[in-house]
Amino acid sequence: MVNIIKRLKRSDRRERAASGLFVMSLHKSGTHLINRILEQLSLKMVSSGPGTGVSAFCSLEDKEYVWSHHNPGQDVFDLIETGEVKAIFHFRDPRDVVVSRFHWQHPDNTIVTNVSREFMKKVHARFEDDQEFLQFIIKGEMHAPHEISFVDQYRLSRGLLFHPNVFKTNFETLVGSKGGGSDAAQIKMIGDLLNYLELDDDAQEIGRRAYSTESVTFDTGQIGRYKEVFSEETEHLFQKLHGDLLKDYGYS
Repeated sequence: MVNIIKRLKRSDRRERAASGLFVMSLHKSGTHLINRILEQLSLKMVSSGPGTGVSAFCSLEDKEYVWSHHNPGQDVFDLIETGEVKAIFHFRDPRDVVVSRFHWQHPDNTIVTNVSREFMKKVHARFEDDQEFLQFIIKGEMHAPHEISFVDQYRLSRGLLFHPNVFKTNFETLVGSKGGGSDAAQIKMIGDLLNYLELDDDAQEIGRRAYSTESVTFDTGQIGRYKEVFSEETEHLFQKLHGDLLKDYGYS
């Protein structure tokens, strides 16, 4: 693993080493999947919010890495550019993300519950039918400031998507045959990930244990759910508004 030297404030010149791995997983893209794979490499996740800075790396213990649903701050982007920080960017077909968000936010969801979710379930009950709710999500609209717009996430993450220093993973490849994908493609991607992290492990065994239903936010973990959920009108709306994203992320 690459080590970085903390860029401290001018008032503090002490140099401290910090783990140098940043993992960004887009919301509802199978975060549990990528983190489970890293867990099998004895790596431990430390979560971070929007705008993660260099300071987030400095309190990490051995084998820990920084994970977030959000893009890091510019100083971390700079360290990715210089190679002082390794970065993994994990994403999923945005149409399936819409479906996953739909189930996660739906008023009928009795599994994922806390005070905030219960509040929003009552708000989301305003929709007359499921297609109206799906189209609301597709448009990137939100009811409250704390909600995450999947549109903003995908558009603002293209810096990570296209930069050659960032290792890209996606749900469709990592999920393997249990989620409707290919075991051979899964093993290859895990093997490439191990090479990127400069780690030596058994990619096939890691892949075998990757798929899990343990997460409370797990729905079905299958590829192409949108085909069963989107109406023709809803699919047309997505293509009209976000066809460029499907092309950029390789889902066109």
